Amino acid sequence: MFPRPNSRSLARGLTLGVVAGAAGFGLAGVAAAGGVRAHARAQIVRGTVVHENRRAHSFVVVDARGELYAIHAARRPALASAVTVAIRRLRNGTYALERVRTDASRHSAQVRMRGVVTFVDRRSHSFVLSAPGVSMLVHRGTRRAGIASAAGASPSVGSVDTVSASVDDQGSVAATGVTQTAQATNVNLEGIVLGIDPATNSITISATDNSTTSGSITVSIPSTLSISLFSLGQEVELTAATGAGGTYTLVGSSGDQSQQAAGDQTDQQGVQNDSVDSPDSVQSGDNQSVGDGQSSSDGQSSSDGQSSSDGQSSGDGPVTSQTGTEQSTTSTATVPPTTTPAGGGDN
Repeated sequence: MFPRPNSRSLARGLTLGVVAGAAGFGLAGVAAAGGVRAHARAQIVRGTVVHENRRAHSFVVVDARGELYAIHAARRPALASAVTVAIRRLRNGTYALERVRTDASRHSAQVRMRGVVTFVDRRSHSFVLSAPGVSMLVHRGTRRAGIASAAGASPSVGSVDTVSASVDDQGSVAATGVTQTAQATNVNLEGIVLGIDPATNSITISATDNSTTSGSITVSIPSTLSISLFSLGQEVELTAATGAGGTYTLVGSSGDQSQQAAGDQTDQQGVQNDSVDSPDSVQSGDNQSVGDGQSSSDGQSSSDGQSSSDGQSSGDGPVTSQTGTEQSTTSTATVPPTTTPAGGGDN
């Protein structure tokens, strides 16, 4: 007869098993907290750093499939660098950083991103591409980026687009091609609260998450949700329904100025991005959790700690621990795909 294991030995065995599986990626620290951290199922993502938001203490990684991940972290890797990250999903659809490794430092990189166009500025030949936790400015063919402007329509608000672009180490993103794949009914909006109007029960937020453009967006708040949760200067992550003429109606909201805010249920209302199906959700992609002994992005896998970003770089160095503070969803109706060259003329 074998002795019946007690609860302490079972817990110890579970922890050691998870650590052993994670160690193959140089990520043993992800599971070091035992069952609680293992249950969070850290995800391994490889990609390029395309954006940062200092107000939210976050940075954005795009993987080889074009998925955008907004990640809260005490320290942010350099823009345009190729990285491998272990991340944990938070309540509002953004992520908390567990580990990061820089696989290659670069002055610029070519990327492909998927998101929803939530604002268009025809005067500056730019638009805002949004995904859970990020609303970033994208320039359409500029001389500064060395891309000749081409004839064509501007991306439309509410369109779900795949954007080919170059990003440099200063955070400038210049589109080289835009392909519309669908039209969104719900969108993500990340921005700073600029105005609160109880008379119309609406709020105004910056068009970009770090207010890099003078544009703003007004969001109506239905009677089922509360305007009292918003304050001026607050960084927020909103889920909004699109309406005629590019209008927005709030569906759900969360603070997003830190990892704590992103996970604070008392500061959230309505639909949260972790409860809605999304093409940008890590669960729907190829990236695997630490606990299953596999890790991949766009079908690429590695068990020796090596990683790649868009197939361009790899490294086998240790994954750096991230400590301290700091961390949708689009429902779409398919339409026939159309391609818009970047830098199209104004309508």
